[in-house]
Amino acid sequence: IRWIRRVWPYFLAVVFYLVSRTLILGLLSRTDYLGYSFYHTMLTMVKVFARYILLLFFPFNQSTNHNLVGNFPSSMIPYDSLEPILKQSIFDIDVLLGILGILGILGVGWMLREKFPLITFGIGWFFISLLPVSYIIPHGGAMAEKYLYIASFGFVVIVAYLVQSAKFKVQSYSAKFKIFNFKLQL
Repeated sequence: IRWIRRVWPYFLAVVFYLVSRTLILGLLSRTDYLGYSFYHTMLTMVKVFARYILLLFFPFNQSTNHNLVGNFPSSMIPYDSLEPILKQSIFDIDVLLGILGILGILGVGWMLREKFPLITFGIGWFFISLLPVSYIIPHGGAMAEKYLYIASFGFVVIVAYLVQSAKFKVQSYSAKFKIFNFKLQL
């Protein structure tokens, strides 16, 4: 209950902003959902989140305009065909793997929350910072590498923590077993 008391003003501010924007501008978003379907858009966004995670580990094939599904582009241009988006199902292998991967990462973050809070923080930072561009409210571009700029901070925190932990373990083993006669510098 204390947590709710602390954060409710922020949620109230978001609701006030969205209501004001809708009343003044007459619109809530800049564009429609992909394929004009929230369900199919969220299936696509699962693949986008999985691709973001892969880009952190393997930053290859970068582009300013990714193809989301088939030849369906990620930018807000007039689309030739909505068929690639509308043909998706939750039972497609890439959607299932994306869901399992995301849930697995979130589960690891939840399990490590007490023993390794910095890892949980990094995972939370990654997903929370991608939430505004996750197309819950359509904004135009479904995927852009620039959305990873802030989100990658969580990844960097995790990597830095793991490197620091590995450094201390190597130093303690080398001191314990006198493997190295010098101090390891990383």
